[in-house]
Amino acid sequence: MRQTTWGRLTLRVLDRPIWVRLGRAHSDRVKVKAVLSHAAYYLTPLGPEGALTATFSDVVRSRSARTFVDVGANIGSYTWTFLTLVPDGQVIAIEPDPGSLSLLQATVNHWKRSVEIHGVALSNKDGTADFGLDRFGGHRSSLLPAQDHQVMTIRTRRLDDVVGHRRIDIVKIDVEGYEAEVLAGSRLTIERDRPCLIVECFHQPPSCL
Repeated sequence: MRQTTWGRLTLRVLDRPIWVRLGRAHSDRVKVKAVLSHAAYYLTPLGPEGALTATFSDVVRSRSARTFVDVGANIGSYTWTFLTLVPDGQVIAIEPDPGSLSLLQATVNHWKRSVEIHGVALSNKDGTADFGLDRFGGHRSSLLPAQDHQVMTIRTRRLDDVVGHRRIDIVKIDVEGYEAEVLAGSRLTIERDRPCLIVECFHQPPSCL
C-alpha cells in the first residue's frame, strides 16, 4: 500500500492516534497510531520486541536501576516498561521525530510521571544536522536519511551534555545507524557511571563494539 498514492492516503486516514495498553508489561495506556505505525505494539501480547523487552526488564530488576536514558524513544515503549517496573524512577527520553515526539509527550502528560523529554537528535557534537523523517511510522527516522525520507534540519546534542552530572544506570540506543556517534558523545557518562548499554548496532557493529 505504501507504493501507491491511494494506498498512502488510505493509511494516513486510518492511522489515527488512539489510547491503548502496550502488552503485558505496561500498567497504563499509551498514545499510539492505530494501524500502520504501531499496531504490532498492542495487537500482540509481548509487542514487536518481546524477547528484548523481557531482557530489558530483567536488567532493570537485576541492577536495581533508578535512572534510564531512552535514546530513540519513539512512542516510549521502553520508557513505559521501565516506569512500570520502577514507578518512582527517573527517565530521560530523547526523540527527534516530531510525530513520535507528539505521541510521547501526550503519554507523559497522561501518566504524570518523571520523564524528561528532549526533542533533539544525539550525536558526537552539538550543532545542527539534516534529519530524515520516516513519514509512516517514525521507526526509520535517522540522521542518515534514506531516499524516501522527508529531510528537516534538527538540533544535535551529546548525551554527556544532556545528562550532565546525573548518575545513569541504563542507556538504550536505537537510532537507525547512528549509534556509534551517539556512543562517542556519551564517553564521559559511560566512563563515570558504567551504565548497562543496550544498543541496536546491526548497521555498523564493529564501530559500536
